Amino acid sequence: MYIMAYGRRRNFRKRGIKKSIAWKKPTAQNQKRQLWNLSKQVGRLQTVQRSLRNYGRYGLEFDTELATGLFTHGVKAINLTIPANWSNIFDNPVDLGAMFKAKTLSYQLDNIITSGSHLNPVTYTYFVVSLKSLTSMSLLNDTSGDLNNIIDGRHYSAIGGLVHINRKYFNVHYVKKFVVTSVEFNDSLSGGSNPQTTYKRFGCKVKFPRMLLGDQYAWRGLTKDDIKPTSRLYVLCFYNSPAEFGIASNNWKMNVVNTVVG
Repeated sequence: MYIMAYGRRRNFRKRGIKKSIAWKKPTAQNQKRQLWNLSKQVGRLQTVQRSLRNYGRYGLEFDTELATGLFTHGVKAINLTIPANWSNIFDNPVDLGAMFKAKTLSYQLDNIITSGSHLNPVTYTYFVVSLKSLTSMSLLNDTSGDLNNIIDGRHYSAIGGLVHINRKYFNVHYVKKFVVTSVEFNDSLSGGSNPQTTYKRFGCKVKFPRMLLGDQYAWRGLTKDDIKPTSRLYVLCFYNSPAEFGIASNNWKMNVVNTVVG
């Protein structure tokens, strides 16, 4: 005999996944929307991270003579990446120089070259360069660690006022070519003289992100030998003029502003 169970029968509904969160077959439109949302999230995170960083600016000043006259061409090399020689431009609320590490972002260079006692025009070729990793040690060995000793025909080639840099050794970030004379050329349009032929002022900004790591001290104490060769930024200024009796010279002033983030 069949006996019914006591009480009302319960109707249980099968559990399932809500349609709103059910898996959908990926389509190009869905993937495009997901990538767009992810990119916006990454952008917001990067904005927040930048706002939390500490930025600092440091300066360098150079004042030197470029002597010619007894030879047809010369070169002057300056290493810009020696933090121990940098000076503060602004008072920063956070002392970046006391940190263990920092990152260089860019170098802003301002140059003025004025004529001296040259009788002939002087042709200049101005490079901002860094060293290539595969050949950096070979280059430093050839020059005893001083790029003022780079070798014509190996590291560069100078034919008259035309200078070619050997890209086997250098990454070239900026190039400027110009002529400076000791005489103000006449301007046929205005009927007067053009003093801009006796000096040249120019500038550039070079992005050069590199990490600076201190060893047992802060990164501001790093000297030339503490910086990896590939993390150094150099200026190479080549100058050429026909040989003259005696030594003549032009003056070169350069101000550099480095932007650093900690």
